[in-house]
Amino acid sequence: MNIKKTIKSVRARITGWYDRVSGAAHERKMRYLRYGSAVLLGLLLLIGLITARRFFVSYREQNAQKALSMSLSESFNAQRAIQPDWGMIAANAAHAADDNSSTDLKPYFLALQADALIKAGNHTQALEVMDAMLAGMSSGDPFMPLFALKRALMSLDAADQALQDQGLIALQKIASDTSNMHRDAAQFYLGQYYWTRDQLDKAQEVWQELVAQRRDEPGMRSPWADLASSKLTQQA
Repeated sequence: MNIKKTIKSVRARITGWYDRVSGAAHERKMRYLRYGSAVLLGLLLLIGLITARRFFVSYREQNAQKALSMSLSESFNAQRAIQPDWGMIAANAAHAADDNSSTDLKPYFLALQADALIKAGNHTQALEVMDAMLAGMSSGDPFMPLFALKRALMSLDAADQALQDQGLIALQKIASDTSNMHRDAAQFYLGQYYWTRDQLDKAQEVWQELVAQRRDEPGMRSPWADLASSKLTQQA
């Protein structure tokens, strides 16, 4: 056993002596230093890119928020004007949507564009814009169910019967979705749809369900249930 240890020790000394004489140890050391420096430089570059991207995204979203605020102001001011140019407002909203197409706020520019198109009397294009807006929204966006409801109501107001049928199906689906926080609004409008078409039994059924599920917790009372209750009283 001692002989093996002695032989191993002698070999190690000879190898060390050879490395020192030939410069191999120094070369290995320098190679490790170069590798370490490259890894460190890569990490610093990666951290720099992540930081720069976060800064750019934050800057981009801040600019989008300012642009959206301006678009909202333009829309609100137009509603107080005597003869607003809704076509121009729709065009401005479309331009703002293009300028901010890579931000999370793009759908809201499209929503303003669709609203302006409706007021301008261009319902067909408004529906197309709403479709593009919904397609670009995240499924987790809290406003998506509300915009989906608006899309269904817009279809019901269309002149084309096929679009009306499409809107009715969408409204029925929203009104039956128990996970939708805007279900009560959809139920009211569905009952209103039946009521305006003298389908009183269906209207009563939908509104009675809405009133029965009314939530009376503080701050959670549904105004749509109150409206439905008023309509049911009129029917009685």
